[in-house]
Amino acid sequence: MRMMVDPRAILHIILYMVCSSGIMFANKLILTVYRFPSFMGLALLQTLFTFILLRLFFVSDIQKRERLQVIRTICPLSFCYAIDITMGIAGTGTLSLPLFSALRRISNFFILIGEQIILGTVRPLSVYITVGLMVLGAAVAALGDITFDPLGYTFVFINNFSTAGKALLSKSRLRDKGYSSVELLYYNSAFMIPFLLVVTALTSHVFQVGSLFVCTSFPPVS
Repeated sequence: MRMMVDPRAILHIILYMVCSSGIMFANKLILTVYRFPSFMGLALLQTLFTFILLRLFFVSDIQKRERLQVIRTICPLSFCYAIDITMGIAGTGTLSLPLFSALRRISNFFILIGEQIILGTVRPLSVYITVGLMVLGAAVAALGDITFDPLGYTFVFINNFSTAGKALLSKSRLRDKGYSSVELLYYNSAFMIPFLLVVTALTSHVFQVGSLFVCTSFPPVS
């Protein structure tokens, strides 16, 4: 029996593809061409902008919930989201976009395994084969990388694990906790902003102290 595909699902996939590619190119441009000084600061600004947009345009879709219940439900998700967005931006700034895109496909493998073990969801064999080919392609891309950057690879693999955690927690909250996608995004952004603000302030302070130490210890030769 032939399955019918919802046209809206196809539209959502296309929009996601366009937006995902656009964000990746924009981050690369901001960090490398315009030399934005902090990838943590960029992550903070993006999260803050998301929160403001949801607050302005989707406030009627957000239900009031018990505060303690929201904290218990959203905090683990926000932790994964914060790591995901910061490591994603950091990886974009250190690796070439084709290599970064190839290595990010490995996150699909982690999600597939996590779905089966944690959520009890088993996908068709064709899905496993497709994801396996993606992982194989990522391995080929990594083997052909002549400008190996250990820090960049560390960023992207942490990004892959956090993406898998984010996806599994999001699906669990949508399926089992009764949250809508807008509510998840709103509460998640609200919890991420203080965390990213503190980390951004701390890392900026460290960079300033490091620069001061270098300038003081090694004065320029006249």
